[in-house]
Amino acid sequence: MLKWKPKYNQEDFDFLWGNCIFVFDTNMLLNFHRYSNSTNKDFFNVLTRVKDRLWIPHQVLLEYMYNQESVQIGLKNSYSKIDSAFKKIFNPALEEAKKELKQYKNHPFIETSEIVFKLEGVLSDFYQILQNTEEIHEIEVEQRGKLENSILDLFINVGRAFTEEELKRVIQSGQERYKILRPPGYEDRHKKDEEWKQYDNLIVPDKYGDLVAWKQIILHAKVIKQPVVFITDDQKQDWWRILKGRTLGPRVELIDEFSLEVELDASTPLPFYIYTGDMFLLQAARRFLNKEVINSVEEAREVRLNKDENNYAQLTDDQEKHIANLIEIAKGKNSDLSKIAKEKFDEYLYLFSGDIGNGYLLIDLYRDLNSLIDWLEMKLKEEN
Repeated sequence: MLKWKPKYNQEDFDFLWGNCIFVFDTNMLLNFHRYSNSTNKDFFNVLTRVKDRLWIPHQVLLEYMYNQESVQIGLKNSYSKIDSAFKKIFNPALEEAKKELKQYKNHPFIETSEIVFKLEGVLSDFYQILQNTEEIHEIEVEQRGKLENSILDLFINVGRAFTEEELKRVIQSGQERYKILRPPGYEDRHKKDEEWKQYDNLIVPDKYGDLVAWKQIILHAKVIKQPVVFITDDQKQDWWRILKGRTLGPRVELIDEFSLEVELDASTPLPFYIYTGDMFLLQAARRFLNKEVINSVEEAREVRLNKDENNYAQLTDDQEKHIANLIEIAKGKNSDLSKIAKEKFDEYLYLFSGDIGNGYLLIDLYRDLNSLIDWLEMKLKEEN
């Protein structure tokens, strides 16, 4: 018999919001460095209303400590990336425009030199604005830091770290769970073994980071006997039930596992739920502030989707090397298998390199690519 309802009504969600703890993922803590001041203020206002119910797993804090500096560096490096991108696009275009305008140099009405002067002026003004913005970057960061720190200071309730034995059990169970694609975490199963985090001289492989956080959430919920709302901007399908591009809610396997492990009172209609940062802000502002914060919700959504594109719109060097190595192995064992694999991977590489704006499609591509890697690895084993 199921310990959770297959469909929830407004009363169920009201009970959840009134009785749950709010657990924030690493990506949400990092996003407070990415949001504008106005969006951070709206988050701060709603979070102060539930500050006694905020909690983060030890794994989240660990990942945040490892990644916060890279986010700041990434923001700083944005200026040079924009500068390079625009010069790559517009400098050749400007030279081509000059070349085309030369044939109209003696036209009685077209002032080609004035057109070129204005085009050069527009680009010059843009680069000057970008340079001015970069020069005040550190000042802006320092001013924003007070608000960011005020938000992060609300997360004083942190779960305990796993012991060596507990960590070992989670990793061992993860190896079995990932074989059957049991959520969460299996979308990270192809992360290389050399990627890891360390605490108390213990190693947490990045491929098991989500699973460690999940187990820590369950362990804490067992102690406090409360339902959990998990806020994450991780859009992978090992957290979300996605059907034909639509996100329908958290994976039912997660709700089921949480219900069985935590054993809440039978009167609790909704034990576990997930919101993205933007949807949490929308609901929280309505419930706790009795107002809409549309602009902040839209910005939080854009940050989530832009971050997804950065994560999924391109393959890492390690992924490409792994794929190339598999194809090379296949070439030595079975030329037909090698040819089929190369055609399939080339198709995915083309799609990843394209201008794809739908975040859910990018997630589907990443998931299908993982499945393709699994397929080729299985075929290679069969050849042995």
